[in-house]
Amino acid sequence: MKSTKYKNSKDSQDFISQLLEQNGYTHINLYFDGLNHFIRNFASGYGTLQDATGKDVSGLYYSINSLISIIKLFIQKNIHRNDISVHMVIEHNRSKKMQSIYPEYKQNRKTPLAITLDEVEKNEMFKYNLEEFVTFCELLSKDILTYHMHGVEGDFIVAYLLYNNRAKRTSNDKVLDVIISTDRDFYQLLKLTDLVIFNPNTYKMITKDNFKDVLSIKYNVDVNSFLLYKLLIGDPSDNIKGFTGPVNASKAISFLNSLTQSSITSLSDLYYMANEFITSPSSKISKTQYMLFNNIVNNYDYLQKVFKIIDLSYDNVLDMLQPIDVLSMNKIYENNSTINDSRGRDLSYFFAKHNFDSSFLLEAERYLFTKS
Repeated sequence: MKSTKYKNSKDSQDFISQLLEQNGYTHINLYFDGLNHFIRNFASGYGTLQDATGKDVSGLYYSINSLISIIKLFIQKNIHRNDISVHMVIEHNRSKKMQSIYPEYKQNRKTPLAITLDEVEKNEMFKYNLEEFVTFCELLSKDILTYHMHGVEGDFIVAYLLYNNRAKRTSNDKVLDVIISTDRDFYQLLKLTDLVIFNPNTYKMITKDNFKDVLSIKYNVDVNSFLLYKLLIGDPSDNIKGFTGPVNASKAISFLNSLTQSSITSLSDLYYMANEFITSPSSKISKTQYMLFNNIVNNYDYLQKVFKIIDLSYDNVLDMLQPIDVLSMNKIYENNSTINDSRGRDLSYFFAKHNFDSSFLLEAERYLFTKS
């Protein structure tokens, strides 16, 4: 994939246009990290809109509005709505398998909905708006392929769909995959060709060529080493402790990459190299590097557990998913292969129920509906 320099959020549509033109893409797959999408819109709009009964519906409204806005970005001169496949992944409840591997995972979050909700009323409105957003997505059937999965981590669902859809392509297919999320765990997937990540907060398009600038990584850490970099710095939002800050982590990986003259990607390689440095009396490393490498060796069991729950490689994704999860995703795809003939009537009733005006309904129909 040829790269285009990204300037700022106002240039996002131009970026897409140039990307499509330079690479000849004829189809786009949009993979929405659905819970991430909903939480951002609920948090930013809560308390601003009510339906006729007085229920807050701002989270629902802004989630739909944001969905429309993002799809509009990707509709270009040679890319129409029918050329865009929308996959909405919405996880429900935490993964039991992930918690069996790492029981502390996300235990620092106050609610299972992954957002700080102190008031009971606000918590109830969060649940109600999320349920209604899922209903909305499912009303549109093929227009939005909705994967509302219970007890499965959303990152692994997105990764599975990405790998599975790529396996079905021919060499002549020109498809661009776009992951819509603010979750940096997805950056490890940028090593795949024909893939970009869209940050809906900044409207930045993140590629393997610019991701270091986005993260302000100054040293030799490419997309192939990003997973190890993330492992070393940790992730407080997921209750994953880090062993060093971003600067020292990037320095350490850059140092190891320079020795191997390639990108270090394996946790076991990281362990063996770290162990060699702290046990060899002739090692010329700084005190900071020694402390970091010593921590890696002494906490290897912990690092293995964390690596397992954040690694989105194909083999690990299949291992982390249950067979029934894969069957469920395949069934959703098959069941949504035909357009719901009553979707217009259903959507009109849905919008009226929530006191959304007719202009918003027309906007939704125009940009969300695909044509048979």
